[in-house]
Amino acid sequence: MTQTIRRTVTVKEGGLLELRLPQLQTGQTAEVMVSVTTTDAPDGSWRDFAGLGKTNNRHGNDNDSIDHDLADEADGNAFNSLLR
Repeated sequence: MTQTIRRTVTVKEGGLLELRLPQLQTGQTAEVMVSVTTTDAPDGSWRDFAGLGKTNNRHGNDNDSIDHDLADEADGNAFNSLLR
């Protein structure tokens, strides 16, 4: 049986996270996942990366081709874009 315990903690100096859970028994195995909330804006956005990937599309990575491919996916015609 899996039991999930959720706590919000403050990161201490050196990245230390401290969590005390008396209900856990010594020797038990626990999986730890850390999600960090930041207020900083990410460096760039997805638009900065659009068209930078390699493609098998003979039209290359131009923005019109990308827009057309996205429209095909939205219309459920993603397979058609592979035939171009």
